[in-house]
Amino acid sequence: MDELIKINHLVYQPKKIDQSTAEKIRLLYINAEEIKINTSDNINLYGWLIKNSSFKEAPLLVYFGGSGEEVSDMLSIAEGLDGWSVALINYRSYGLSEGEASKISLYNDANSIYDYFSKRSDIDNKKIVSMGYSLGTGIAVNLSSERSTVGTILVSPYDNYSKFKGKTISNALQLHNMFPLSYFIGESYNSIKMASSIKTPLLCLAGDLDKNIPIEYSKNLVAKWGGEKTMKTIHRGDHSFIFSSGDAWNEIKNFLKVV
Repeated sequence: MDELIKINHLVYQPKKIDQSTAEKIRLLYINAEEIKINTSDNINLYGWLIKNSSFKEAPLLVYFGGSGEEVSDMLSIAEGLDGWSVALINYRSYGLSEGEASKISLYNDANSIYDYFSKRSDIDNKKIVSMGYSLGTGIAVNLSSERSTVGTILVSPYDNYSKFKGKTISNALQLHNMFPLSYFIGESYNSIKMASSIKTPLLCLAGDLDKNIPIEYSKNLVAKWGGEKTMKTIHRGDHSFIFSSGDAWNEIKNFLKVV
């Protein structure tokens, strides 16, 4: 039972950075504005805004990372998205951000991030896209269901996080039919429940060799999406293809050209 109590802690795998790393980022990425957002419960979230646009009001891509990802890993990639500003804000307890992550807090934080940037004079608040990878796809879906986004990009998304996570944990602990393990996993991130209510376009990218989130879970979510949808399978793509696949980023760039 002690192992079951620890299950929810497997959902989040915070990766921290220190001030010396932040200083290196400051020197390396001259287009990265350091961002601090104070939440409604007085938690400070830290990250960066990458400015790739010469427009007075730039379109914005808001990115939500994986369970073990510190979003400065995306800085060099984000610089390649010409014409779009990119918001990279770390989850609670990740990077320099304070607090402790939970589903509700990350949902609320995503809304706070959106609200902060949508009020800035250098952001086109009528052209904001929500993007998530792995765990972050559930947060991106929730944001698109609660705020006005013009599109959603999901990379290795799941239909219901607790379903496949419960299966993984059940196999690992050899419990199988002893318990309905989704009962113990509060961080359900039930994306498929929200999908049909979202009427804006979707781009879904999934790897055919992804063992972390099998492609059928991505297909289930796409099938329920309420708006125009495009699903692309990345050939020989494992769970981390987003960090190395030129094909994936070409699809993302093409999507951003038409939303």
